[in-house]
Amino acid sequence: MAEPLGDTADTCGAAVTLILTLSADANRPMFARATASDVKEERTATARLITFIILAGLLLTLGAVWAHVGFMGDRSIAVFEENGDQAGPGRFSVGTGYSDIAAPMHLGGYVVQGVGAALMLRVVFDTARVAWASRASTKTGPAETPAAQPGGASL
Repeated sequence: MAEPLGDTADTCGAAVTLILTLSADANRPMFARATASDVKEERTATARLITFIILAGLLLTLGAVWAHVGFMGDRSIAVFEENGDQAGPGRFSVGTGYSDIAAPMHLGGYVVQGVGAALMLRVVFDTARVAWASRASTKTGPAETPAAQPGGASL
């Protein structure tokens, strides 16, 4: 008899824990925005952030696929067999039809993955920097942060 893949009680417990954790943040009250321009600016920044996250994820995935396909396309297998007195092929080989471009594809996949990882790291550190600055501005006041000063940095 085959063993079950997982315990149902553990799976249900994990699902309940996930739902309770997510619902705690979902029921948090949101403060009303004063003007439509503030809301539009925030939505634009959020859309830009999500676009960069999706682009970085796509680049990471594409790079992984290219690296894997290039790695597998560069390989070939040959089997040599002693047939003795029997008629038939004593040699069998398997390879790919794209072995000429497999090596550049393999290395190019690593480059594309690196670009995706660099973009993702840039998004993470810029987001953390802005969150840190906004947290500091709520403690010290809005006039002391670089983003609040004229010509200050912004995302």
